[in-house]
Amino acid sequence: MKIVVDTVKLFVYSFKHDAVKSQATGTLKNLRGKNIMKMKKEHFEYMQTTLTKFVLESGFPDLSQYKEKGLTEKRYRWDLSYSAKLTPWICKNLYSYLNDDHIDTALRVITGTK
Repeated sequence: MKIVVDTVKLFVYSFKHDAVKSQATGTLKNLRGKNIMKMKKEHFEYMQTTLTKFVLESGFPDLSQYKEKGLTEKRYRWDLSYSAKLTPWICKNLYSYLNDDHIDTALRVITGTK
C-alpha cells in the first residue's frame, strides 16, 4: 500500500485494486473519485477483519489451489465467506440494502481477486 496525501484528505492507495479509500468518509473510490462500493464502512471493516482472521487461523486454501481444480475466483470468494461463517451475518446486516453484486465487490476488494 502507498499513502497518498492530498491537501484536504488522507487516502490509502492500493495498487491491487486501483482504488482509493478516503479515511475521512470511509468510502472506496476509483482514481477518478467515483464510489465503487455502496457498503457501509463499518460493514466492510467487519468483513475484512473476520475474513483476514479466518484465513490466518484456519489454513483455508489459497486461490492457486482453487484454480488448479478449475474453480473460479468468485467461487473462492464466496466459499471463503461461507467458511468464515459470514453467511448469517451477511443475511442479517447486508441484504437489507445490498445485493450479491455489491457484496461480491467488497469480497473482491478484500481478497484481491477479479
